Amino acid sequence: MPKQTVIEKKPGLTLVSWLYKDIVHYGIQDDEGGMLETYRPTPTLKGQQLRAHVIKQFRERKPTEYKGRWPAVAMDVAEIQVGHVIVYEGRPGTVVFSKVVSVGKSLILGVTQTGGDTLWLTDRMNQKLQSQEITVIALETVPEQYRNFPKSKYEDAGE
Repeated sequence: MPKQTVIEKKPGLTLVSWLYKDIVHYGIQDDEGGMLETYRPTPTLKGQQLRAHVIKQFRERKPTEYKGRWPAVAMDVAEIQVGHVIVYEGRPGTVVFSKVVSVGKSLILGVTQTGGDTLWLTDRMNQKLQSQEITVIALETVPEQYRNFPKSKYEDAGE
């Protein structure tokens, strides 16, 4: 990646810019240097307007609080069991906890702490685990305020 210039920092996030083919690009990074979002000029948003837009987005964005802070209990789909919790970023800066309620040959079903149902295709799950888009953790390690999972209509569904 080309040389980056730090524009602004706040706990958990850094706003950077860089030149690529003589065009200024922007990005929001996490503390580990992972790029969470990138911005480049569009026909309607370029120059100072793009810069102002990116700075506004950066200032409004909250860092993901919990992602990656617990030991993973499953590194492969075959290790995922009913009762494990899948952690992923829902909207930027928002972490979702989904308790696994059913594990089948092709589907993994879960329920979020807000009562929403989640459905995961097992053949795509390994890709998401390897790219760290999701993390599978033990129920005991979920923060207390997020540990109340309602009963799902899919509990004990199986395949």
